Amino acid sequence: MAMKKIGTIMIGLLVVTTFLSACKKEEVVGPTGPAGADGNANVKSVTFSSVAADWTGDGAAGYSITINSSIITADIVASGAVLCYMDISGTTYALPYSYLYNGYTRHMLYTYETGSVTVNRRDDDGATTNPGSSMAKIKVVAISSSGSIQNPNVDLSNYEEVKKAFDL
Repeated sequence: MAMKKIGTIMIGLLVVTTFLSACKKEEVVGPTGPAGADGNANVKSVTFSSVAADWTGDGAAGYSITINSSIITADIVASGAVLCYMDISGTTYALPYSYLYNGYTRHMLYTYETGSVTVNRRDDDGATTNPGSSMAKIKVVAISSSGSIQNPNVDLSNYEEVKKAFDL
């Protein structure tokens, strides 16, 4: 009789265990949150560090450096924007930029085409000099046409504003 009672209890426990393990807790799904801001997939940037030896003198009054970069695509050249910034003595300036240097004006300019950007330095004194170590960092930013449309009020000449707006 004790065996019969133990068997009945075991069968009862087996039924209860099976029943409880088969129950699934109901998941509660919360409300959908607000849409987040779009990322900067339409904006790409790259920073180059250069030394004096990277710059080529033109024999007149300037130096240039050509930087190859895949972020400057044919679509960017055709309908987007390429911005160039340069660290000059610890401050980042948007190019083109001109400043007084040793009594004459130094001009920092840039041009671009698919796959590359060329930064030029021209000095008004008419003499080609060593490009110097102040040419250390150049930041190139490529913005697709949709990226610039989404941020029409950004002051592109202000690197800090561009950096914040495009999450660089």
